[in-house]
Amino acid sequence: MPDWLMRPLTWIVLVWELGFPFFLFMPALRLPVLGLGVAFHLGTGLTMRLGPFPLYMLCLYLPLIPGNAGRARQPA
Repeated sequence: MPDWLMRPLTWIVLVWELGFPFFLFMPALRLPVLGLGVAFHLGTGLTMRLGPFPLYMLCLYLPLIPGNAGRARQPA
């Protein structure tokens, strides 16, 4: 991976990992932070030999999804 891409990705992952529990308490950031976590765990699952760990982590995100995020809007 090129160095110009590795540096910002390293900082993004570092901020995400340290701030994850705090970001979950901010409703506006909850879904973007969970989306970044899904991308992170899918990426590591596809590029590293971690066994089923990424799948376990993705399953542990399910209770963190807000209650109405997956529901379709009802027509008015």
